[in-house]
Amino acid sequence: MRRDLTRANLTLERVNQLMARVGLERYPLAMERERMLIVGAVDDLFLQPDPLLRTWERWGKPPIHWIPGGHMTIIANMVPVWFKMNEFMRSHPPLSAVRKSAAPAKAPRRRTTTKRAA
Repeated sequence: MRRDLTRANLTLERVNQLMARVGLERYPLAMERERMLIVGAVDDLFLQPDPLLRTWERWGKPPIHWIPGGHMTIIANMVPVWFKMNEFMRSHPPLSAVRKSAAPAKAPRRRTTTKRAA
């Protein structure tokens, strides 16, 4: 990654400046925090741990899972991350299922027929 940054004539400091402009911490949480799982890499140069932790705190500390390595290390950690995501998703049913189970039962509508005048 450092080689790619050098080829693109970008310094790590410039990448940090660019990422700060797009930083997640500027945005409000768009869902219930309990339904979100953040996956971060401890040595990520793009989504660095400190800004990610600030975002995590601002969003009310939703569940977070850390993987070793950097941004592209997700590929090498795909199996453990998949298991973590699967475990998380199993413990949080889809909103459609939650809404259906929470919705009060409604009686079916009665069909009414109108008589036409002859």
